[in-house]
Amino acid sequence: MTWGTYYEKINDWAVSTAISRISSLENIGSPDEVIDAIGLIAFESESGATRLLNKALQLGIRFSGEDLTELIGICSDEGLCRAVEQSADCFTAQDLESLYGCVDEEWIAEAAKQHHIRLPKDMEDIDDEETEEQSEYQEEILTALESASHALECCAAAQESLCRSGNMSILDMISKRFLSSLAKSASLIEAEQYMKDAQDALEVLNEDLRVILRNEHIKLHASRLYSAIDLWFNSGVTDWFVHLNINRMHKRIGKVIKQIEVIQRELKQLLA
Repeated sequence: MTWGTYYEKINDWAVSTAISRISSLENIGSPDEVIDAIGLIAFESESGATRLLNKALQLGIRFSGEDLTELIGICSDEGLCRAVEQSADCFTAQDLESLYGCVDEEWIAEAAKQHHIRLPKDMEDIDDEETEEQSEYQEEILTALESASHALECCAAAQESLCRSGNMSILDMISKRFLSSLAKSASLIEAEQYMKDAQDALEVLNEDLRVILRNEHIKLHASRLYSAIDLWFNSGVTDWFVHLNINRMHKRIGKVIKQIEVIQRELKQLLA
């Protein structure tokens, strides 16, 4: 059946007849006619209205943003979503303005980006506000990057010192001489100071991250990392050295270094 015949007779048919004839359509009419027909069916059957919409989409119809707003509430959300997606490549800035507030804002942003269309004015204002707020945090981000670099240096120094202490510990266990014990003790004291420096540097970095994360528009995986970094040192360095768990602490500092490197990458991305 041609669309012309279908559209001419739909006012005379029962809705059930109009729905049953949808599958026989060979072509489709203008968006205005299709929306009119969908509206007639929707008075009694949303599923029937959605069925006609799906048939029109199958036959290649494209709608404007204003057309699509007329389908809201008379077709299923799934059918409307398909209509929006199929029509997106024909949209203009005005179409997105019409759809703003009617469909998901994330979808509008994605369509604008993909098809190089200007965002609706209200969304541009929101975007400008977020950009301005992020700019205000630029100084804090730069400060956190400096803290991250310093923390990396301190952790690397602590790791290297622990490595030396581990070697001296092995030498002392093998030789059991006074000089080796003295050298081991000196290396442990040195490592303890490096560990203290690393812990202090991490505390500064953690505080810088907390300041940045007060901005609701800034998202970092680091929001779960800074508390984990604190935990590496909760047992206290003295206990580690008493039990000679130097290798274990060496590995833990290695994990902390990797976490800081993740933080650095994310902070740099915020400045890009």
